[in-house]
Amino acid sequence: MTTSGRCWCGEAADRKLNEHYLLCPNCGTAVLSRMHESAHFAVADDTRDFYGHRYWHEYQTNRNLPRIEERARTDLSERCLFWLANLLEFVAPPARILEVGCGHGGFLQLLAEAGFEVEGTELSPWVIAFARRTFGVRVHEGPLESLANLTLVQISY
Repeated sequence: MTTSGRCWCGEAADRKLNEHYLLCPNCGTAVLSRMHESAHFAVADDTRDFYGHRYWHEYQTNRNLPRIEERARTDLSERCLFWLANLLEFVAPPARILEVGCGHGGFLQLLAEAGFEVEGTELSPWVIAFARRTFGVRVHEGPLESLANLTLVQISY
């Protein structure tokens, strides 16, 4: 592992939340205190690798979290509505949104219904197929750094 501590917004995260995370003083994001090597995030074998199929079933249930099938239903009325309300404070449709690590894809579908143009990224081919099948959303496979075909738009506040 390599040292992290730098937030996506550019600020150095400097307040320890726990042994794994630091807090960014600028935007409040939890940032890994130690970054894993890129191989940790790769999903070459969806049945074996950490962020593959097992992550969404065994890893989640071992931590008393719901499986992805249940989260796809409950997140829409709970987490997704919360994030939509927060997002609308900063940007309104029409706008383009890229959700990095979109999981089941429910938030993407909600954003699309609100009038946004949306795409997502995920590491696991299995969860990408689940998101496409369940919500009909466009999801790209791989870490953000490997997705050169995406055209990202920066939002200014």
